[in-house]
Amino acid sequence: MQTTANADGSAITHVVMQCTLQELSKATGLRAEDAAFALAECGLLRHRTIRKMDTRADDEPPEEEEYTTVTREMVETVAKERNVKRMCMDLKHVLL
Repeated sequence: MQTTANADGSAITHVVMQCTLQELSKATGLRAEDAAFALAECGLLRHRTIRKMDTRADDEPPEEEEYTTVTREMVETVAKERNVKRMCMDLKHVLL
């Protein structure tokens, strides 16, 4: 969890989850390639690059780490743009 203080004295806490594309694939039942394609098609593949704090010599470039971020706001925007309906079936009442 990451908490950020606001100027008015309030705070916002974000839940951060890190997973690999393979873990996402397994959780959704999609192949990794299909999961990546779906994220890209929806516009949810946005890369962020972080420069690590370095203790290297001045002539060496700093290490960078690239990762993909998906925020709640991004998911809600895509759901609204694509007119995604709320699930109305409660899975605890489904017999398979």
